[in-house]
This record gives sequence, C-alpha cells and structure tokens, in this order.
Amino acid sequence: MCARYTLTKKEKDLLKAYQVKLPSPFEPNYNLSPTQEMYPCR
Repeated sequence: MCARYTLTKKEKDLLKAYQVKLPSPFEPNYNLSPTQEMYPCR
C-alpha cells in the first residue's frame, strides 16, 4: 500500500503564504497518490 496525501488549502491561501504559481484550474484534492503532481511545503 502506498502513502496518500491531502491538499486541502484554498488557492488564495496558498498564493498568499507561498507566492507560487499554481496550475489552472486549481482544485483541492483529498486523495493524492505519490505519482500525482503536488506542491510540497513545510
């Protein structure tokens, strides 16, 4: 079994906190697999 991740933040919150360029359309994802594109941050 592989690990799963979640991306629950809203686009505006990520842009405000990290000043990054996000893909369009951006949608939260509650079941990211390791092979999907994601935005790691600490």
